[in-house]
Amino acid sequence: MKLYSKTVVLLAVVVLVLSSCKSAKTLTAPVPATGVSISLMASYPAGNMPTIRNDSNGYIISYYYYGDMWLMKADASGDCVWARNYYRGAAFLDYVDQPYGVAAASDGYYVTGDSHPFGGVSNNDYHDFIAIKTDLSGNEIWRHTIDDKGSFGSDVTADNDGGVFTYIGGGQSMIIKYKGDASGDTVWSYTAPMVNYTMPSLLWTGSGFFYSNTNGTGAFTDMISAAGTGAGAMNYTLPGTFGQTGPYDSPSCAVPGGGFLTARSYKAVSTTTTNDVILLSSNAAGTITASHIYGRTADDEFVAGVATDGKWILIPCNINAASAVPYIILLDSAGNFVKEIILSGMVEVDSIIAGKNSGEFVIAGNDTSWTNMVIKKITVN
Repeated sequence: MKLYSKTVVLLAVVVLVLSSCKSAKTLTAPVPATGVSISLMASYPAGNMPTIRNDSNGYIISYYYYGDMWLMKADASGDCVWARNYYRGAAFLDYVDQPYGVAAASDGYYVTGDSHPFGGVSNNDYHDFIAIKTDLSGNEIWRHTIDDKGSFGSDVTADNDGGVFTYIGGGQSMIIKYKGDASGDTVWSYTAPMVNYTMPSLLWTGSGFFYSNTNGTGAFTDMISAAGTGAGAMNYTLPGTFGQTGPYDSPSCAVPGGGFLTARSYKAVSTTTTNDVILLSSNAAGTITASHIYGRTADDEFVAGVATDGKWILIPCNINAASAVPYIILLDSAGNFVKEIILSGMVEVDSIIAGKNSGEFVIAGNDTSWTNMVIKKITVN
């Protein structure tokens, strides 16, 4: 089953609607990939849902293991330097703490997710937003929890002097900034559009933020992108109804030289039974300028991330089927489909980043045992 690719070019206006779409343009010929190699950097006997991010001299990884939220500092080879766990309550397993986002700062790390009493996993009413700041050795400095109906933090980024978190809960979506010092005081919070329990992403650009989420009700939803400097200064653009995007992740990445990419699972119509993948390109102001749709004709794909080095774009996908092998959609910088990268030996991929060198990418996930957390390097020539 081959991947197919369509392109829709959108008018760059403040509010975009589907009727404003131009006819599909012909993509330029893709840059051929002469070779793709996958190498195992490290494997650890415990850990699920890993999120990996670049850090000085290596990587920082958040993951879930045995009811706790964990952070691991890894060197440039993927080997563990230290690992710390963070649990809530007076005793181990009083609460189950799950991480969804992690960010590195010059003076430490931020991690976010949700926390709920042990045994309340199936009831969203128990879930509380949690945000933690650590020092460079992983020692906890402060934490915030918000006890709200079904609340959680889906992503975090570090700006010049604090941690900025996405918050979902109580029927609203917010962006919250806490001071990076020992006080951890709230600097500002800003209410953002949302739909149900979506998983927005947030990036610090060096001068502002890029936020991506969905907005709307029912099966058909709008994708949102936004750029701005923070509280009350996010300029949202609505690209129009793209179809049934559902309550999925909205991972984003910055494009070298300017702009952003957001990838998301997508259903073309409400009667479609399988997800495809939609890739949105945004300019530096957050205005969505183009969309591309990819997908195997019969498989149900769930997007796990997106990364680019300016030449290649990689979108890892998990397949909603028993014993299915995850894979990566490899594109050139214009969004042309190049090939599939099959992730043999893995049962799930959870995150991806551009590596330290051009053509290098790093993924984190689980092998077929479901218990071993693996870090792998993807090299595209």
